[in-house]
Amino acid sequence: MTVNHGVPGSSPGEGAKGKRKLSFFVLKMFVVYIIYSKKLNRYYIGTTDDFERRYAEHNSHHFSDSFTSKGIPWDKFLVIESLTSDQAYKIETHIKRMKSKTYISNLIKYPEIILRLKQMYS
Repeated sequence: MTVNHGVPGSSPGEGAKGKRKLSFFVLKMFVVYIIYSKKLNRYYIGTTDDFERRYAEHNSHHFSDSFTSKGIPWDKFLVIESLTSDQAYKIETHIKRMKSKTYISNLIKYPEIILRLKQMYS
């Protein structure tokens, strides 16, 4: 007697030739982005899973009462890619806590800072 304990392939009807369901999940990757407004002489730091969409929103009046609507046009300054959601939010918070234009400029000047941030928050 064959007993099926809910395991595919454990009963005669679902042997090696039986149909198998493929299941997978897509891991969304996030980015931390920094954009710059010449008009305001300010940086904006954010996190998203779709930078191009979010960048377009910042450069439109999509959120008309938002801070970024006052700084249009925004220029791309830096995009840190291939992050998990948790990692992205921690890096975003870290950069914001620095409260320093020099630190932000140094992220471009010294790419090893970004590597350290990724490692520190992995």
